[in-house]
Formats: sequence, structure tokens, C-alpha cells
Amino acid sequence: MLVLDADNQNYLMNYENNGKGLVEYATVIDGYSRVCDGENAERILQLTKGRFDESDIINGANVVAYNAAISAWARSASSQTKEKSSISKSRSDAEKAEQLLREMWSYQGELLLPDVVSYSSVISAYATCLDQPFGLKRAEELLKELEGLAEQEGIDELKSSKPRGGGRHKDGFQLNSTVYNTLLQAYANVGDTTSAENLLDRMMAL
Repeated sequence: MLVLDADNQNYLMNYENNGKGLVEYATVIDGYSRVCDGENAERILQLTKGRFDESDIINGANVVAYNAAISAWARSASSQTKEKSSISKSRSDAEKAEQLLREMWSYQGELLLPDVVSYSSVISAYATCLDQPFGLKRAEELLKELEGLAEQEGIDELKSSKPRGGGRHKDGFQLNSTVYNTLLQAYANVGDTTSAENLLDRMMAL
């Protein structure tokens, strides 16, 4: 499972002094993430809506809250037992992680823009869920989406001196080896060496 706790913890520390309450919500959500409880993590996330104004969202703590809730659903998707009823639950949990990612995109402007952490969790959710090959196919699609975003972000930054805002991960959409390794391991687990090698080539080309 992709380890995101360090990133979330760093966010929490960075916004500890100016989160105005959002950081406390994010901490509780992160707690539910650690015990693979997506339902309660999202429940706490929903409580933050309407309780904070736009200036609070800009400080970035809400990005942390969303990422922690996404991670909770991802962990839940990969923690199901290999029973028939659990396959459906595992896929549903992965889809709920993606729903939160899409919800972040639904906000206007750049106040709640996702980042590499957001995408990594959803990719991990699908790559490790029990409904395969559906999960691997969706994980690959999301990785390609992230690669496109990373490329566009690099172009945009060359045109602008504006720093990344909203409390997003310092790398924005820029990929790292952890993102690829999650999918590489998933391909290896099912014996899909062709897809694993193709992905390795893409990773080395970065």
C-alpha cells in the first residue's frame, strides 16, 4: 500500500499555526485513514464543508483533509479479504476514493487543486483492489492522466513565476518513483510482465 502518512503529517505541521480548525479535522481524518475506515474519514470530511470560508480553504489544510480521506478509502479497498462479497466492496471503495478526487476538481479556481498525493492514493486503490483486471486498467488510465497533468504543469510554470498555492504537495503533479512502483508491483503480482516492462520504460524516460 502506498505510504502517504509522512506527506499528510508534514502538511499538518506546516499549517498547524494557521489552519483555524481545519487542521484538527484533517488530523481526525488521517486517524481514520490509518485504520482503513473510509466511511468515517469521509464523514468527518463532509463536516468541514460550510464551516470554513474561502480564506481557510486557501491555507491548504482542506487539501490535506481530502488527501487523507482519499487515502482512507484506498486503504480500505486494499484491506478486504478475498471473498466474493469483498471483491465488490473493494472496487466500491476504490471508486469512492476517485469520487473524492473528482470532487476536488469540481471546485472553481485553484483553491482545492489535487496533487500527486491525491492521484497516487487513487492509483494505489485501484492497483491493489480485488476486482482485477478492472482495477489495473483504471490505475493505468489514472497514471496517464497524471502524466499529462505533470507535463502541462511543467509548461505552465515556465510561463509563470507564480508559486504553487493552496497547500498542495511541493511537487504539484510531478511524478515520483513511488507512484510507478505501486503499479509495477501490482503488475508483478498478477504476472503481467509485459505491462510491467512497458511501465518501467516510461518511468526511466522521465
